[in-house]
Amino acid sequence: AVAQAQNVHLPENAVDKTMAMVGSFDYNSKTSMQLDREKGRQTEVDTLTAYICRVGHETGVPTPVHDKVYRQLIP
Repeated sequence: AVAQAQNVHLPENAVDKTMAMVGSFDYNSKTSMQLDREKGRQTEVDTLTAYICRVGHETGVPTPVHDKVYRQLIP
Protein backbone atom coordinates (compact mmCIF):
# COMPACT_ATOMS: atom_id res chain seq x y z
CA ALA A 1 0.00 0.00 0.00
CA VAL A 2 2.88 2.39 0.78
CA ALA A 3 4.48 1.57 -2.58
CA GLN A 4 1.20 2.22 -4.40
CA ALA A 5 0.81 5.55 -2.61
CA GLN A 6 4.21 6.51 -4.03
CA ASN A 7 3.30 5.24 -7.53
CA VAL A 8 5.79 2.39 -7.19
CA HIS A 9 4.45 -0.65 -9.01
CA LEU A 10 5.62 -4.00 -7.69
CA PRO A 11 4.99 -7.32 -9.41
CA GLU A 12 1.94 -9.16 -8.07
CA ASN A 13 4.18 -11.99 -6.89
CA ALA A 14 6.69 -9.76 -5.07
CA VAL A 15 5.63 -10.91 -1.61
CA ASP A 16 5.56 -14.58 -2.61
CA LYS A 17 9.02 -14.34 -4.20
CA THR A 18 10.45 -12.55 -1.17
CA MET A 19 8.98 -15.08 1.26
CA ALA A 20 10.31 -17.96 -0.85
CA MET A 21 13.78 -16.40 -0.84
CA VAL A 22 13.71 -15.84 2.93
CA GLY A 23 12.39 -19.36 3.43
CA SER A 24 15.38 -20.75 1.56
CA PHE A 25 17.89 -19.27 4.03
CA ASP A 26 19.62 -21.62 6.43
CA TYR A 27 17.75 -21.64 9.74
CA ASN A 28 20.90 -20.65 11.64
CA SER A 29 21.84 -17.78 9.33
CA LYS A 30 21.64 -14.23 10.67
CA THR A 31 20.56 -11.04 8.97
CA SER A 32 22.96 -8.13 8.61
CA MET A 33 20.80 -6.16 11.05
CA GLN A 34 21.04 -8.94 13.63
CA LEU A 35 24.81 -9.10 13.23
CA ASP A 36 25.10 -5.31 13.54
CA ARG A 37 23.04 -5.30 16.75
CA GLU A 38 25.11 -8.11 18.24
CA LYS A 39 28.30 -6.14 17.54
CA GLY A 40 26.87 -2.86 18.84
CA ARG A 41 26.97 -1.23 15.41
CA GLN A 42 24.39 1.08 13.90
CA THR A 43 21.74 -0.84 11.98
CA GLU A 44 19.85 0.07 8.84
CA VAL A 45 16.57 0.32 10.78
CA ASP A 46 16.36 4.06 10.07
CA THR A 47 16.95 3.51 6.38
CA LEU A 48 14.50 0.63 5.98
CA THR A 49 11.78 0.53 8.60
CA ALA A 50 11.64 4.22 9.50
CA TYR A 51 11.31 5.10 5.81
CA ILE A 52 8.20 2.93 5.44
CA CYS A 53 6.73 4.48 8.60
CA ARG A 54 7.46 8.04 7.46
CA VAL A 55 6.11 7.60 3.94
CA GLY A 56 3.06 5.76 5.26
CA HIS A 57 2.26 8.61 7.63
CA GLU A 58 2.90 11.23 4.92
CA THR A 59 0.57 9.48 2.47
CA GLY A 60 -2.09 8.45 4.99
CA VAL A 61 -1.30 4.74 4.71
CA PRO A 62 -1.38 3.01 8.11
CA THR A 63 1.81 1.08 8.91
CA PRO A 64 1.06 -0.40 12.34
CA VAL A 65 3.40 -3.38 12.03
CA HIS A 66 6.33 -1.27 10.82
CA ASP A 67 5.59 1.31 13.53
CA LYS A 68 5.73 -1.38 16.21
CA VAL A 69 8.88 -2.99 14.80
CA TYR A 70 10.58 0.41 14.58
CA ARG A 71 9.72 1.28 18.20
CA GLN A 72 11.12 -2.07 19.34
CA LEU A 73 14.33 -1.84 17.30
CA ILE A 74 15.46 1.69 17.99
CA PRO A 75 18.12 1.77 20.70
